[in-house]
Amino acid sequence: MAGTHVTHTDDSEANSFVCSHALNNTCLELLFQWTDEAIFCTIESFMDFPDLHDTAVQIISPPFVHESDDGWNWQSSEERYWNLWICLEGNALIECDGVEYPVQPWTAFLFSAGSKITGRSRVGSKSMRNFSIHINLGTKNDELLRGRLLGIELHEPNNVNSLINLAIRLSSYRDSFAEQQLQTLTLSMLGLLWRESIQSVQTDAAWLIYRQLDRIHAGQDMFRSVDELAAEVNLSRIHYGRCFRQLTNESPNRYLIVKRVERACVLLEQTDWGVDAVAQSIGYNDIYFFSRQFRKVMACTPTQYRERSRS
Repeated sequence: MAGTHVTHTDDSEANSFVCSHALNNTCLELLFQWTDEAIFCTIESFMDFPDLHDTAVQIISPPFVHESDDGWNWQSSEERYWNLWICLEGNALIECDGVEYPVQPWTAFLFSAGSKITGRSRVGSKSMRNFSIHINLGTKNDELLRGRLLGIELHEPNNVNSLINLAIRLSSYRDSFAEQQLQTLTLSMLGLLWRESIQSVQTDAAWLIYRQLDRIHAGQDMFRSVDELAAEVNLSRIHYGRCFRQLTNESPNRYLIVKRVERACVLLEQTDWGVDAVAQSIGYNDIYFFSRQFRKVMACTPTQYRERSRS
């Protein structure tokens, strides 16, 4: 099986791109050559999604492009790390954790750590070419991304191809600046996958809900009811809940509770307010109900949380 690889690091060298020498002029010229306006747009698009703002990427091994000319067969394996995988040429079937996905050029996957994967070329499709990069996601959004970006059809192949080419070239420079750029490009690819994935939901409603999520993160809409939020985007409560869950992997009610409790945690840590005052400040008039909700999220009472945070 023929293959074209950028040199891998082993586990002991994970994320070891950093070297002492400064980024040379050749690499700088490369950045300016490949980072055009379209790529800047895709990088900025990542910030359009509030749930992904805290996502951080650790590069485990450099990106590579693998080519197979004699049929393609991905033997059953369990991913040790997250794997951003994009088909560039060929047609295949991939099974991930028991679910089968058709694969054609510009089909993308974010396989989560622990996923069990098999794959094979379709009949009549002998050549396969794919891009892959192994990463760790240092993010509280692990559950949000796990199993969320599988079999995504990319509709901006030129942008993706530019990002892939730049990622491959950057990976040959063992320099901290090159590493940072590679991390940024990887986040950009995740942003593209995420944007494509939400287009499978009703597009207009999805974007309106994302605007709501942005306001909730800013502390503006966390006190509104689910009925009010649904009415704002002209959806029934049931349909709104379905769309909301597709975007966040949580029900709107659970999501709002978690955000309120997170706000309560900040107040418990940073103020001397009584628990009743904290509860009222985030929209709970019943301190006992607030305490039950807090315990469901944090597995302790508000008083216990304050004591632990100050010990």
